[in-house]
Amino acid sequence: LEFRISSVSIGQMAAPIAARMEDYHEFLDQVHGRQCRVTTFDRHGTDLVYPTIEQHLTISQSTTYMPYVYSPLELPDQIRLLRIHPGEPEDPIETSLVTASLDVSPDYDALSYVWGSHADRCQIWVDGLTVLVPLGGFQALHSLRRSRCERPIWIDAFSINQEDLNDKSHQVRLMCDIYQGARSVVVYLGNATDKTGDAMRALQYLIQARTETAEPPWMHTELIDVEDVLQDILDRPWFKRIWTVQEATLARHTILVCGEHRLSWYGNLQSLRRIAFRIKSTAISPYFSVASGRKSKLDWSSLLDIVETQMRQAARREGAVIHRNQLDLAFQFRYRQSADPRDNYFALFGIVENENGGRLEFKPDYSISLKELHLRYMEEIQRISEIEDAPPSPTPTYSQVWVWS
Repeated sequence: LEFRISSVSIGQMAAPIAARMEDYHEFLDQVHGRQCRVTTFDRHGTDLVYPTIEQHLTISQSTTYMPYVYSPLELPDQIRLLRIHPGEPEDPIETSLVTASLDVSPDYDALSYVWGSHADRCQIWVDGLTVLVPLGGFQALHSLRRSRCERPIWIDAFSINQEDLNDKSHQVRLMCDIYQGARSVVVYLGNATDKTGDAMRALQYLIQARTETAEPPWMHTELIDVEDVLQDILDRPWFKRIWTVQEATLARHTILVCGEHRLSWYGNLQSLRRIAFRIKSTAISPYFSVASGRKSKLDWSSLLDIVETQMRQAARREGAVIHRNQLDLAFQFRYRQSADPRDNYFALFGIVENENGGRLEFKPDYSISLKELHLRYMEEIQRISEIEDAPPSPTPTYSQVWVWS
């Protein structure tokens, strides 16, 4: 009977990853004799996995954690990829580290995530050696592991020798090529909460613009609930970390992962314009602007800043020019005050011309309802901005989905 330790919880104590040997000795001196909770996986002969066993054990002097020893990279365009071996959710995470040359366009995904607290460490296996990793990295690897085949990924915690400044500098110089060359950039936001399912369904409507959903998923929900679940996603540390801007912007294909929930989009200009259009049209819609007698204070910028940065990158890549339109202006000034909510649609008409050099054909009309005004306004913006989405009938267009009551 073989016991393999999956994770160790020792209060707030931190254990190093790929660190100097003296760091490990210092760590072991501190934990010697202390009580900790150890999660083990019970295996017997074959790979048959039995239920997880949790025990309270005392760390003894014989407990050893050897730092992973990196082999130096030999070529200027060489990188390290972590191969996540297949396994079931209850299995320990087993991996191997291999080198690859960007010159030959290797097949891999690049991970964009937040390490999390260094005080919380979990154990994985790299080339048969036990390595302690930050909790954020462990959760990401656990979520990305496939059940039947290996998954090669580039992840900074392993692909870069964090203790070698020359290696770190060399790999950071390659970051643009690494993220542009990845098959997909996986944005890992962390574990799911009880709000994640509703939040990801709302984001699916905003991001996967060709969905055949007849109306937004929040149409039968109170505004405060929608804001709450979306903010649970948009307030996560990933949206505040500086490195994630470059990592997401360079992606050809983005996969957003939160727990077991995921959605994706491609980095071409037309797809990104549709996403930006839907986010902004949602933000200025009557549902979010006047429901419950108040203006929504949901911070859309966390998501929109990433999408628009991706859009500018795609425009440069495709040799296109992005023009500001009336929707951009309406979104920018959506919190300005007015006596009549319809003023927010009419007050900025004379400022921005459409992409063909003309002005909006839509004329101010205070006799129509706010709902009808929004529908007409979005139809006109869609027309002059040449943002076309032609799903088969009877799927509604962008503006038709806003049947608001």
